Amino acid sequence: MIRLDRLARTLGVLVALAALTAPAHAGLGDALKQRAMKAVKGEKKPAATATSAAESGAIQSRIQPPMTPENIAKFEASMQLEIAERERAAKFLATVKSKEAYQKCRQDWLLSAEGQKHSQAYISGMEGKSGEALQKHVETVAAEMEKALTAKCGPDPDKYNESWKYQQAREALGRASDQFAKGDDYAYQSWKEWIVEFCKYIEKLKKEPDAAQKIAKIKDEGLRIPGQGTGIYFVYTATEANQLLENCDSLMPLIEATY
Repeated sequence: MIRLDRLARTLGVLVALAALTAPAHAGLGDALKQRAMKAVKGEKKPAATATSAAESGAIQSRIQPPMTPENIAKFEASMQLEIAERERAAKFLATVKSKEAYQKCRQDWLLSAEGQKHSQAYISGMEGKSGEALQKHVETVAAEMEKALTAKCGPDPDKYNESWKYQQAREALGRASDQFAKGDDYAYQSWKEWIVEFCKYIEKLKKEPDAAQKIAKIKDEGLRIPGQGTGIYFVYTATEANQLLENCDSLMPLIEATY
């Protein structure tokens, strides 16, 4: 009969091994992670936000993809997807035990009949094995042990830290970016920046005494908003300005929720 303290030490080693072994679900989102990281790489790309333009003359559209009603609806839906993905991650985190509660549950499980069964399987399975066969045995038992421990105590909170939360946000952004303009890694973020500049400008403009006249002119002629640097402007055609004037109230809360 194996003493309980020896079992605890042995199974403690097994838990450490299990932590180093990738969970069965770990590879399911790898492709999405790759796309998400690509989507947010250089997400503040200057060329995507403002354009060199003259201070006067005809205004040409610089926003890509074009700001059509269909693309505005698609953009809104993509932000809703990003928010939903973030909320899904937050909801999952709420189910994860605190470190203290998890450690107590883990220790109780190690000393339980089920924990001792896994320990015995580990020890007996090592007999007569070496090299790759021994490694395979250790990995198999570690995976089985992690599965049983998760079923009993829930996920290990150490795996769901700030780095995990940040990665979930990146993945949510990647999915939303792909839904809006697959193949264009900057369009989704660029649209956010174009819209924020316009809507905040209009919000300030509305406080001025001659706001109605200025907005009427924007509707007819479009708008240039100075950016950072000489000769750099955010430019909006009259069509784009009218569409944004109609949609600022619905788009801005979504943009702010995804920043």
